[in-house]
Amino acid sequence: MSTQERSQNHAMTVQNGAEPVVWLVAHHPLANDYLMSVIERDPSITVRRIGDKIPPEEELGENPVLVLDNASLETSAQDYMRRLNQRLNDVRYIVLDKELEVYKVCQLMCLGSHGFLTYSQVEDSLALAIRAVQSGGTWMDSRVLQRHMRLRKSERDDITSGPAKQSLTIREEDILQLARQRLSNKEVAALLNIEVSTVKFHLTNIFSKLHIKSRTDLWQSARLGRVPEGLHSPMSLPINSPAPQALRGGL
Repeated sequence: MSTQERSQNHAMTVQNGAEPVVWLVAHHPLANDYLMSVIERDPSITVRRIGDKIPPEEELGENPVLVLDNASLETSAQDYMRRLNQRLNDVRYIVLDKELEVYKVCQLMCLGSHGFLTYSQVEDSLALAIRAVQSGGTWMDSRVLQRHMRLRKSERDDITSGPAKQSLTIREEDILQLARQRLSNKEVAALLNIEVSTVKFHLTNIFSKLHIKSRTDLWQSARLGRVPEGLHSPMSLPINSPAPQALRGGL
């Protein structure tokens, strides 16, 4: 759909009924102010902020559009959307993040995301994306749409049910324990005889399953003596794993 067609559809929506409010969820003050200023450049869009407390359904209105700034949320966008979906129906999300990861955005689509933009796209495209989603359309990269169409039902069910039902694999537990000791991805890879890219892949899955966003969350839970949900078996480091010289005697 072209930009002109999107604008025409948006105009028809305004004529046929009250324009739905766009709700901005950005918990960092600077990000919040910047995104508000970008959205408010379009006088046809009514935008309000959401703080820590979600407004009641009657205040959100019918088919509300929520713009989520993933980097500033206290939890991941997936977890935020799951929790909100338990309370509300027919919410349309637009998620903003640092970069496009195709499978991750597919997960967001399964949870109700109709749009996704990287931060570099916000300035030029956020208002267009909002109008498209308000009009019942989507604003997604074609690679995401193609991957989403190939998802099996079991994958969709796992995504929508949430990571709390998923336990860590033995390899994920190994990596989790080492990461909580503040070892770098390169150091973890050397200890386990795997590629750095494999460590990154497993960490992404670990963060999703444990409802956290970064290594900082792991370190904080380790400092406070908390055992993340899903961690249930001891480490299974291979006996013959060679440790780098810098790490010998440190584990």
